[in-house]
Amino acid sequence: MKRVARAMNKYSYPTPLIIDPTRSHTASVIWLHGFGDTAKGWSSAATEVFSVFLPSHRIILGNAPTRPVTAFFGQEAPAWYDLTSFSSDRGKEACEGLEESKAYVESLIAEEVSRGIPRRNIALGGFSQGSALALFTGLQIVDPLGGVIVLSGYLPKPSLVVPSPDALRSTVFSFFHGAQDELVPTSYLDDALQRVKAFGVQNVSSRIYPEIGHSVSEEELEDVCACILKHTSAASIMESSGSGGTLGGAGSK
Repeated sequence: MKRVARAMNKYSYPTPLIIDPTRSHTASVIWLHGFGDTAKGWSSAATEVFSVFLPSHRIILGNAPTRPVTAFFGQEAPAWYDLTSFSSDRGKEACEGLEESKAYVESLIAEEVSRGIPRRNIALGGFSQGSALALFTGLQIVDPLGGVIVLSGYLPKPSLVVPSPDALRSTVFSFFHGAQDELVPTSYLDDALQRVKAFGVQNVSSRIYPEIGHSVSEEELEDVCACILKHTSAASIMESSGSGGTLGGAGSK
C-alpha cells in the first residue's frame, strides 16, 4: 500500500491502542480521537463502555500523527490533518494531510479484514476531527462497512470526496451531536447531513442531545454502542443502565 507508506514517511502514526474482545471476535470498531487528543484519551470510554456493551468487538483506537497546526501558529499537536482556523468554514479549508490519514484508516480496516472480519462487521467512527475523518473515509470506501459513526463532527473538504456507490447504498451513517456545542456547532451537522444526502446516501440518521456541549455523555456512548451493534451483526450483552456525566475527548476539536 504505497499511499500508506508515503503517509508514514511524512508523519509518524503512533501504534493504535487495542482493546481485545472478551468474547469470540466477530466484529471490530475503529475509533478516531479528536484534534489535540490521543487514543489514550478514549481508553476509559473504550474499556468502560464499548467493551462492556460490545464484548465481541475488537476496539482499535487510532492515533493521529503530531504535526504543525496552522491554527496553533505552527505549533505541533496530534491532528489527523491541518486546521487553519477554529472558526472558519471547515469545509473550505485545505485540510493538508487528510488524504494521508484516510489511507492510514484504510490500512486499519485492511488489518481487521486480514483477521477474518467481514467489512460488514466493521464500524468506523470517532469524535470531532476524528469523526470528520471517519465520514470522509466512509463515504469513499469501495467495499462498504457496517456503519460510520460521527460524534460532534462535520464533513471536511467535500470537494475531494469521490463517493463510492456501494457505500452510499449499503453503509449506515449515524450522526450524534450536542446542541450546546460551540466548537463544532450544529450548523456543521446540518451541512454534513445535507451533503451526504446530496451524495445519495440511503441510510442516514441523526440525534441531537440538548444538554451536551463539545463532549460526550454516557447516554450518548450507550446509544453509539447500540447503533454499532445493530449494524455490525455481533452478539451483545446490552443491558439498561442510567446515563451519567461526560466521558472521553471533551476538549478535542
